[in-house]
Amino acid sequence: MRVLLLSGSARIPSHTRSLIDAVAAELGRLGAETVTWDLASDPLPDALADFHRAPETIEHPETRRFIREVARADAFVWGSPNYHNSYSARLKNALDTVNYDHFEQKPIGLVTHSGGLVSTQAVDHLRIVARGLLGVAIPTQIASCDADFTQEPDGTYTIAAPALQCRIVRFCAELTKMATLLSGGGVS
Repeated sequence: MRVLLLSGSARIPSHTRSLIDAVAAELGRLGAETVTWDLASDPLPDALADFHRAPETIEHPETRRFIREVARADAFVWGSPNYHNSYSARLKNALDTVNYDHFEQKPIGLVTHSGGLVSTQAVDHLRIVARGLLGVAIPTQIASCDADFTQEPDGTYTIAAPALQCRIVRFCAELTKMATLLSGGGVS
């Protein structure tokens, strides 16, 4: 199983990317192959209407590489900071680059980070986007806040909250189970 994780934060380092990395590590422990696309370090050009009508005709090399990664994925994790009570423009732009054929009947896990308080608004909005792209958003979602992390001397963030770590384990188990079910593999 191949999982594409999208980090929609504009910051380096970011709490969102730290969440994505923790999810990727747990998915790897479960046997999944993971690819992370960080929209802060690998931004995409503005999406045009032609992108989702005929993504294979795009000439921009990074966009073509992104579309190939999306097409190869069996499941997805979309991560975003909470920007003005919703998800980031970078993540929206990335999703506008592809069409619903890439997500149809594939599981999507949703992850968000808010500063002071835990807020699910970004993942609530992304759940609607997942449905619009014919994907299947898994029931378990992850929402964190600053208090869930410690900051390392190099500026990166490490998850410190045991409850968040447990949530990541549950989230990843659910995503891999859903990917197996939706691919026709059944449950063991």
